[in-house]
Amino acid sequence: MTKPIETTADERLPLILDDDRLRLIQQQRIMLVLDVGANEGQYATQLRLGGYSGDILSFEPLPDAYASLEVAAQRDPGWRTRNTAAGNTNGVATINVSANSYSSSLLPITPACVDAAPDAAYRGTEQIRIETLDSLDLPHVPILLKADVQGTEPDVLRGASGLLARVALVGVGLSLIPLYTDQLLAHEVCALARGFGFVPVAVGNPFRHPRTGEILSLDAIFQHV
Repeated sequence: MTKPIETTADERLPLILDDDRLRLIQQQRIMLVLDVGANEGQYATQLRLGGYSGDILSFEPLPDAYASLEVAAQRDPGWRTRNTAAGNTNGVATINVSANSYSSSLLPITPACVDAAPDAAYRGTEQIRIETLDSLDLPHVPILLKADVQGTEPDVLRGASGLLARVALVGVGLSLIPLYTDQLLAHEVCALARGFGFVPVAVGNPFRHPRTGEILSLDAIFQHV
């Protein structure tokens, strides 16, 4: 069993695990987590702190965040990393880089998102590598696919259309208003997930506007049926 990583949790991190998520991971006997949009490894660290001992494969395209991700993963023999984004094609792309790093996206950001989270504002762009999950040789074990990619979650799913038949759980963010230009909203992502054979079984971690309290997005777990 891999030892938990000792770290300080950041309460603002996206996709924080709650009891429902941990229960589903245990029920589905997840043995591999595909951590797409890993940033500096916060989600994988939370998995370990929650008791998950299976394998983790983290994807992070930004070089600065990836450097921190590598440092975190090197202490954990069950945690591997790839310096790429996951999407619906193999090649290169231009990503918009946010001041806070983890809000970076291939899509343009909206004024509504910056109004709610000023540190999400873009400060530049970078060229990154992108690959489909279907192009990887992954083991035939129960998989949790977590995609925290700021509006491009549908592209991750489309690039994993073959793999999804072997995926037990999918974790994504659902936006209730457009936070990134041309992103699918919550009901559209739910419809896409259903088309791949997944139904929502847990929601939580709402992102609220700091002034109005309006819920702008939340996280959801979908289960293969």
